[in-house]
Amino acid sequence: MLTNLSVPILLVATLTLTNAVLSSHIKHVPSAEFPTIQSAVDVAQSGDAIVVAAGTYIESISILGKSHLEIRGDGAAVIDATGNNRGIDISNSDHIKIRKITIRHAAAEILRIDTSSVVTVEHCEIDGQSASTEGILLSTADKTTIQDNKIKDISGIGIRLATSSAVVNSIIRRNEITSATGGGISISGGHTLVDSNKTFAPGVAGIRVDLDSDDTTLRHNFIVDPVGNGIVIEGAKCIVDRNTVSSPSAEGIVLEATASNNKLSKNFVDDPAGTGITIGSDGGKSSGNRVRNAAGLAILVTGANNTLKNEHVDHCGADALEVDGNNNNIINCHFGAPGDDGFDVDGSGNIFSNLSVTNAGHRGFANAGNNNVFTHCKATGSVSFDLEDVNRNNTTNTYISCKFPNANLQLP
Repeated sequence: MLTNLSVPILLVATLTLTNAVLSSHIKHVPSAEFPTIQSAVDVAQSGDAIVVAAGTYIESISILGKSHLEIRGDGAAVIDATGNNRGIDISNSDHIKIRKITIRHAAAEILRIDTSSVVTVEHCEIDGQSASTEGILLSTADKTTIQDNKIKDISGIGIRLATSSAVVNSIIRRNEITSATGGGISISGGHTLVDSNKTFAPGVAGIRVDLDSDDTTLRHNFIVDPVGNGIVIEGAKCIVDRNTVSSPSAEGIVLEATASNNKLSKNFVDDPAGTGITIGSDGGKSSGNRVRNAAGLAILVTGANNTLKNEHVDHCGADALEVDGNNNNIINCHFGAPGDDGFDVDGSGNIFSNLSVTNAGHRGFANAGNNNVFTHCKATGSVSFDLEDVNRNNTTNTYISCKFPNANLQLP
């Protein structure tokens, strides 16, 4: 029978036991028992947390065959991997979390995840000091989350997902990558979300999605001064939504010929040295994108069976939109003052609806293709023709309710 006195005694005993159990799952580094991080990892059990105090730890950490383990920094905890291939190597493990650790100066990858699942790396600083070939590498991984990290001075790629069939369901979110000469983010893995990352001065490409990396979503990413292209897509059924690419030395966004059935929407490409947006793939949908101050073409379509609508172009050195592909549908686009032609059409079987061009540097509409249909299209103020149909003497093109004050053929 419990008395009034025994109840608080029992409560205190329970709390004491609970605290003892909880503290047994926390391993502090450095301590007499665990002078290094690796010594704590070696004996860690499921549910343990390793708390690393401020300081520099000259070692390479191997997390092999562990489950439900967290390593977190408490203060400015730094792993210096000088002389080692990797700073942290996670393999054959699951439910691993790495938080608030600075890892620097490995010869190969600063952090590698291989044959593991449900791994989270967050709020870490990855510093290659211009020597590491990759910042974070996912080799074989499922349900990995890489978020809120700062990655800098990598001689290769900042974040790389390496094997399309073996890296799936990854989340790459809110990371900041600076000066990765091999590229900011490279995706070779399916069902990946790349969201709200910032890459500054990446080499090769800001974000690249490789062949067979289907169902990848890129959204709200910000890419500045890429030495190469901003975004390159080779995978199929990808979504590229509301990304910003600023001042690429080559092209802004490129959908390669292999990248079928993709959706491109509300992206902004500013000041590209090459073409703003290239759609070389088939069967895609593109809408609401904006290209500003392109040195060359603003938008180039070489693929087939795509639908483009509500695209915006603010100044370009060459054509606003060039269509070399066939059977595309271009709807509701309005361009002002392109450096060359507003619409330059070399493909056939395309449908153009509700389009307008003002003050083109050369021609408003230039049509060298066949069997194209133009409905409710108009151009004014072009330096040359508002419409030039190259095949005017034997045209197979159709013009319905179009207005071209200065055309090289008689319109119905």
